Amino acid sequence: MKRLQLITIGLLFTFNISIGQAHFLERFDFEVGVNRSIVMNRVEMFPNSDNANISSDRANKESPSYTNNFSLSIGFQMHKHHHIRIRHARNTVGSHFSGTVRGNGWCGNGAMNQTYLNAFNQIKNSTLGAMYEFQIDINPGNFAIGIGVEKQWNDFVNTYQILPGILYDNLAFHSSMGYLFPLYDSIQLHSKFFVTQSFQNSDQLNTTEMGGYVPIQIGCELGVRLRLN
Repeated sequence: MKRLQLITIGLLFTFNISIGQAHFLERFDFEVGVNRSIVMNRVEMFPNSDNANISSDRANKESPSYTNNFSLSIGFQMHKHHHIRIRHARNTVGSHFSGTVRGNGWCGNGAMNQTYLNAFNQIKNSTLGAMYEFQIDINPGNFAIGIGVEKQWNDFVNTYQILPGILYDNLAFHSSMGYLFPLYDSIQLHSKFFVTQSFQNSDQLNTTEMGGYVPIQIGCELGVRLRLN
């Protein structure tokens, strides 16, 4: 009889732990998204065409770029409306520019002049960060607002003209606003508007002597969010 009681208690204990773990796992979700964004430089690429790197015999100009990117994140529901997320993204940033530059990329100032016509000064970056997300119930879905900070690592392998500002890693502020629409019990479609503003490394940038590059990325993203239930 005592053995039967112990077995019964053990089974109930195991069942309660299983239920608790199930409820805990239901608080997690996974999201993958793709986006289209415009990328603009917050400082000037050619502030002074008479400096050591820019030739003054040709008009130099810079324009924004439009890029496709992707992101993924893992979220945890702390409370009914309060969520935290770990976010990773792969982005292409950089400007289109035209002009004549003394030296390009890794060559330095000693190289011969190089003339560009609407060249995409491409920079690849990889990000990892944390953000807080607040959700408001709107039948049949949720309105979500998120803010966070992330670390960016920048790749200049295919960059024509490397300028100070975000060399070679930096911090950025990321914010988003969107709508979660339920497709099935555990799958939601997430459409959102977002802004990612990079912070310059102050010890690198001196716009009175030469240009710089510090991007701000504004775009729309479409993603699918899977809840672990």
